[in-house]
Amino acid sequence: MAAPIHALRAKRAQHLPTVLSKIEVNQVLGGMQGLHQLMARLLYGCGLRLMESLRLRVKDIDFEQSQVVVREGKGEKDRLTMLPISLMEPLTAQITFVAQQHTRDLTNGFGLVELPFALALKYPNADKAGLRSTHQIAHFVWASGLLILSPFAPQCFALLRS
Repeated sequence: MAAPIHALRAKRAQHLPTVLSKIEVNQVLGGMQGLHQLMARLLYGCGLRLMESLRLRVKDIDFEQSQVVVREGKGEKDRLTMLPISLMEPLTAQITFVAQQHTRDLTNGFGLVELPFALALKYPNADKAGLRSTHQIAHFVWASGLLILSPFAPQCFALLRS
């Protein structure tokens, strides 16, 4: 019988996260403008990850409670986070812009939004409902000016904007 091996396990390296100072954060945000600055401020102010921000829907922002609902974040878990007061006015303006864009898209025969999971069956008209209606289910906060066909739902033309 062979002698037992007395091996030591390698130690895992301790990586400390890089944290910016308030001055550095202000410099980074100050170097941005427009929609990118608003998105970055939302990432920083709400503690969102990039994909959580990009998947943010109108119904997930609660202005009355100053909260943002993050759906299916890291670990496929939902969570609540705070909405800074300084972002309320710009986010309201962004949602108004998206609502106007959605109305134009519907007028032109586009503007459908892909619904997650089985919501298309539960709310048959929610994909084309107005942003201020009771079916604010699927409308994204961020939109672009270009329409592309969704590879996941060919009937949804304004879901993905590049």
